[in-house]
Amino acid sequence: MTSKDYSIALQCYTKSIELDPKEPATYSNRALSHIKLKDFQKAIDDSNSAIKLQPNYIKAYHRRGTAYRSINKFEMAIKDF
Repeated sequence: MTSKDYSIALQCYTKSIELDPKEPATYSNRALSHIKLKDFQKAIDDSNSAIKLQPNYIKAYHRRGTAYRSINKFEMAIKDF
C-alpha cells in the first residue's frame, strides 16, 4: 500500500486471506485496495466480510461507506459513516 501499487497489495491481501480467513483487518485492507482500484462492489463485499467477523470494526464501516459514496448510494454511506 505504501508504494501505491494497489494491484500487488490486492494480491498480497488475497493470499493473506487464504492463509487466515478469520482476520477482519485483512478484508478491510483489501477493501481499501479495491477502493483505490475503483472496484467499489468488491470493496463493499470485503468490508461486509470484515464486519461479519468483527461487528464493531469501525474502519470497515468507513471503507464500506466510502465505497457506497463512490457509487452514489448516499443513504447507505451515511448509515456507515
